[in-house]
Amino acid sequence: YVSRLPNDIPIWILAFYFPNIFIGLFAFANRMISIPINLISSSLAQVFYQRAADDLENNLNNISKSSIFLFQISLPMFLLLGLYGGEMFSIIFGNDWHKAGIIAKALCFVGIVKFSFNPLSDLFIVLNKQNIALYKELTLIICTIISFLIGGILNMPIIGVLIFSISNAIIISIFQFYILGVAGCNMIDFRKKIFKPLLSLSPVFLYLAINIRLNLIVEVFLILIVVSLYYYNFSKK
Repeated sequence: YVSRLPNDIPIWILAFYFPNIFIGLFAFANRMISIPINLISSSLAQVFYQRAADDLENNLNNISKSSIFLFQISLPMFLLLGLYGGEMFSIIFGNDWHKAGIIAKALCFVGIVKFSFNPLSDLFIVLNKQNIALYKELTLIICTIISFLIGGILNMPIIGVLIFSISNAIIISIFQFYILGVAGCNMIDFRKKIFKPLLSLSPVFLYLAINIRLNLIVEVFLILIVVSLYYYNFSKK
């Protein structure tokens, strides 16, 4: 029940402050973000849970490598969603869903973390650390409530969604890194492998930080070059 609350609380708070149409757009954007997580990451989590339960010591390396692999392949995809979510939703679903794409842009931070680190979530059970998992869920609940209350009080729902996305991404990462360390993973090596793809895509992150928009066609062309080079180097490895 506690683990379900972070998913339900946004709807309750949004319903108090904003009209139903925004709740529908948020639910739709959240569902689109959840599709690759449920289809790929959650399926892998079930396999890894069985392997970890049978022999954690010999399977821990494969489990951590798989999370790194998921992070490396999904980072550019979620980054593109963060840049062009509104345009992508408009092209795929129609202009009426443009605002849902804007919401999906804000959700991309928590989306990539869930997609990458979902296979690690069952380590709490394998290592008999359910109490730590409970602290994680309670922390997520508190941050979720605060995030959407800020958005509601300021009458800026997208800001609330963005704070929710970033804070949840940070919390999940901290707890998942912690449980990997408890399991005996080499965290220095793990963090280096997580940092490398971030460094490779640093030009795009820098462009986001500067927030100077170019002509859309030129912008997309340049970013696709960076992403293509990233995947080319990734495939060589």
